[in-house]
Parts: sequence; C-alpha cells; structure tokens
Amino acid sequence: MNLHNLLKDILRGIAIALRNMFIEFGFIFLCMLVVWIPLLGWVTPIFLMLISYYFYGFSMLDYSNERHKLNVSESVRYIRKYKGVAIGNGFIFSLLFAFPIIGSMLSTVLAPVAATIAVVELKK
Repeated sequence: MNLHNLLKDILRGIAIALRNMFIEFGFIFLCMLVVWIPLLGWVTPIFLMLISYYFYGFSMLDYSNERHKLNVSESVRYIRKYKGVAIGNGFIFSLLFAFPIIGSMLSTVLAPVAATIAVVELKK
C-alpha cells in the first residue's frame, strides 16, 4: 500500500462518516418535530432506533465495501439494496453493546465479522 491509496481511503472514510452523520442528524431533527404530533409521536422512538441500527450496520458493512474498492456512491447503493442486513447487523451490535464491559469488547469485534460474512454470503 502506498501513501496515495492510504490518503484516498482516509478521505473516503471521512466522506462517508460526514454524509451519514448529517443524514442521521436530519432524521433526528425531523423526529424532534414529529414527536409533538399526537399519534405519530408514539412511533417516533421506534423509527429512531431503526435509523440508528441502519447507520451502525452501514458502518460495519462499509468495511467490506471499502475492501472491495467501492466508492462512496457505490457503497451507498449497495447498502441501500441490502438495508435489512444493515439494520439486522446494527441491531445485534446495539444489543451486544448494551452489556457492560464484555458487550463493548464483543460487539466491536463481532459486528464487523458478521457484516463481512453477510457480504460474502450476499455475493454468492
């Protein structure tokens, strides 16, 4: 690996992180407004959890996409196509992360491994 590829990968990671951060903040802000609407307000926490699961899973699946040299738009298209996998992976990550100490150690290792296995299975 040379310095050019390293810098290119760093910029790609920053671009995806900023993109996802602004989109997720946009959804959070929208939900802060919707929460005051009587019946929709009850569904908002569930929607917010699904959004957070999606973006957790997105970041885990993106490790494989980066390894396969997909650019940002290709990676976004791929993960949108398999958004159920991203949400499922993010859910398991969040579930494991809820356990003190051991959960933070396990989830940070197991979630990217599970995402990689999922991508390999999807490619078959």
